[in-house]
Amino acid sequence: SSSASSASSSSPRGGGGAATGDAAADAAPSSRALAATSTTTPSPASPPPPHHQLTEPAPGGYALDGESRAQLLVITDEADVLVEDTTLRHGYAGGAGGAVQVLGGSSLELVRCLVESNRGDVGGAIFVAQSSVTLTDTVLWANAAREGGAVYLAVESWLRVADSAFRGNVAAQHGGAVAARTSHLDVELTTFDANRATLGGALFLEADSVATARHVDFADNGLPSADTADEQSTRRLGRKSSSAASSAHKVAAATASMTSSPHASFDGAAAPMDVMAQGGAVFAADSILGVSHGAFRANAADKGGALVALRSQLRTAQCELSENRAKLGAAVYFDQGEWTDVERTAITRNTAEMTGGGVLLGAGSKFERAPTTRVDRNVPDDIYELKSADAGDLGDEDDAAAPPRGPTTTTAGRRRALRGDAGDDAAPR
Repeated sequence: SSSASSASSSSPRGGGGAATGDAAADAAPSSRALAATSTTTPSPASPPPPHHQLTEPAPGGYALDGESRAQLLVITDEADVLVEDTTLRHGYAGGAGGAVQVLGGSSLELVRCLVESNRGDVGGAIFVAQSSVTLTDTVLWANAAREGGAVYLAVESWLRVADSAFRGNVAAQHGGAVAARTSHLDVELTTFDANRATLGGALFLEADSVATARHVDFADNGLPSADTADEQSTRRLGRKSSSAASSAHKVAAATASMTSSPHASFDGAAAPMDVMAQGGAVFAADSILGVSHGAFRANAADKGGALVALRSQLRTAQCELSENRAKLGAAVYFDQGEWTDVERTAITRNTAEMTGGGVLLGAGSKFERAPTTRVDRNVPDDIYELKSADAGDLGDEDDAAAPPRGPTTTTAGRRRALRGDAGDDAAPR
């Protein structure tokens, strides 16, 4: 790996390649700009790795292209790197971080960047371990991985996102856009659109992760499939969605790209049809999540069309959850945790195939609603409290994501309906 030259992106010099550095991180680190160049001739002091192509796609912007054969950047040794007005595309890694790895107490800031069509096993575009990444006015598009379709946060990492978008990213298992374990997310003024994964179509949080989201929009996230959205929805949920159809071909392309490379060392993105998809937009387990001024629309899963929260703390304020769909808990599937809605959240016009049209609460869950909270016009019901006998009918004895067991007050007919899904749940690892 070669060190990137230090320069402002407005007057680029040096060559693209792996970024390294030895500056110690502190409370106010000095950022260094990753230099790009409009020529394919590298500086003798810092040649790019093989297969990288540095091009100038538009005035004032640059692109680093791995040609689906090479990782683009490795940032380590407490380096502080700033990348502006750059496209990072077609990066490939059989392991972590298709485009970028950020390791060893380092920091990466992307400003006005496009990160597209990268592939890796964990972190299709970016892998972060004990480091931090900041995304500002940046789009992450059509990246794919087994976990963390766009970004994977390993232990004690930070992701800060503002004025950005995650669109059409795919993960075979967890976190179509972002997967986080024992890490921190701070997201504002950002959209998550048409991301796909089995658990957490857009976001997957577990193992004491903490996430805060403000002024965010989650739309058409959920069920992983290479089919068109209309075909998928008709088969699994019996609905049509023009907005989903418009992005389905883009998602399908990202899915197909995961299996097309001869270097691929991981399975394809489409989950088996007998695996239960959970958390169309967000899946949180043993974590803390706060959302204010959030919109969750037209997300879909088998369980928790918009959101699944297990053994977690959830706090919402002035959110809208509408037109989400699932078999169980069309808007929210909440189990074994505490959920507080502070004010004016609307959970309306969601549809469950079986039960919990608005909210499905597992045994031992606590849901505190503000007087201004609305839960209405959901089908077939607004709030359904799942009792332990129903959990048993789901067949979750060995499932880490399973509801608890206990006494039941539900009807025998509904238990018979639930019994038909035995063994379908997919548990987080």
